Amino acid sequence: MIPDIKPLLTYLAPFGTLSEEDQHAIQNYITYCALPQHHLLEQAGEIGKHYYFILQGAVRSYLLDEDGTETTFRFSFENSLEGSFDSLRTGKPASSYIELLEPCRLLVIHTDSLAQFLLTHPTVRQVVDKHNTYWVGKLADRLTRFRTMSATQKYAWIQQEYPAIVNRVPLSYIASYLGLRLETLSRIRAKRN
Repeated sequence: MIPDIKPLLTYLAPFGTLSEEDQHAIQNYITYCALPQHHLLEQAGEIGKHYYFILQGAVRSYLLDEDGTETTFRFSFENSLEGSFDSLRTGKPASSYIELLEPCRLLVIHTDSLAQFLLTHPTVRQVVDKHNTYWVGKLADRLTRFRTMSATQKYAWIQQEYPAIVNRVPLSYIASYLGLRLETLSRIRAKRN
């Protein structure tokens, strides 16, 4: 089955225009899969080999310390990319886990020869570079904001950034992501409702 990559192309459109030839070439690096809730897409200690474009579902990335404490550092929902970005960039084992919080439908972008593909398709490379620059900026902005925000402001921010998150993600994961204790987040939610 040839996957429909239109949602991915729509996602990439703000970063540049891809020719029909580029779009068809991208198709060769993509497959479709559906996976169940709680499936681990990637695990710490393994080298990442795929990017995932989420057609449907919710995903979280988390770290696990030596005491077994999980720290959620990213959520991804429909129409976003996910993957062990540190591992994909460096070729070294990943430091995090990627878990499906809901059953997911995904486009899987195979990276085996993606670097060579990007060399031979400069327009695609420019789109990818613009995308990466945009997301590095968003991450830097979030890190800066989180250093100065109160707990209430962090909760308001996440509700604005991900409006349906409280209906789709366990509160303990949201608290971990925001750097708050679960009790603190529960109090903030009670005051806002």
